[in-house]
Amino acid sequence: GGGGGGGGGGGSGDLQPGQCRYKVAVFTSNVRWAGTDANISLTLTGPLGEMSRALKHDAESMWTDKFERTQVDTFFFVGNAVTAGLGPGGEWMLDKVTVRSDGRGAGADWHLDHIVVTNVTEQGTETKLDCRNWFSSRRLSCT
Repeated sequence: GGGGGGGGGGGSGDLQPGQCRYKVAVFTSNVRWAGTDANISLTLTGPLGEMSRALKHDAESMWTDKFERTQVDTFFFVGNAVTAGLGPGGEWMLDKVTVRSDGRGAGADWHLDHIVVTNVTEQGTETKLDCRNWFSSRRLSCT
């Protein structure tokens, strides 16, 4: 497919000031009935504020079902930078990573092993949130 229009600049998708590129890898556990059909969202919190995203696959995804047992679902998106650069040791200074489920749909319960959030703009710095727990109608988030 062809073309696109819009502004000049490189074809690499230039970022607006105050934005960065994120990669999110979601690791669903190897536990019976671990998968979910619920809607999952992610919130990143840092010194510059908060940024939330629904984690949805695009139509070209190789997965038709997301968040299934042993599956790794990877998402890429551009969002507001919630940190200003790196900490003194070169680490990404995120205050909080929160994953939420809306608990909806048949088979809404979900066993999340962990999630890895990478700030692609900051030389691939990443943070890992270990959850290793069930999301259900009684427990809808992991921080």
